[in-house]
Amino acid sequence: MLGHKYCILGRLSSEVGWNLFDIIRELEKKRKDKAQLVYERKKHLNNLRVKAEKVAEDKLGSQLDILAPDTEQS
Repeated sequence: MLGHKYCILGRLSSEVGWNLFDIIRELEKKRKDKAQLVYERKKHLNNLRVKAEKVAEDKLGSQLDILAPDTEQS
């Protein structure tokens, strides 16, 4: 909402005497860095999986129809 008043709880708390604002900011930065690394690794592994599926499809070709699980229910 444009023009809506808001505050950042950590900043507000530090203004009234809470001493842990810097520590929380540092820990939050570490958390975000770690999350970025996890995301990059997940993205890389997904790309490898897609490539492996494509290679398997190219090698197996028509045999995939035989190997695929039957999803039809009688």
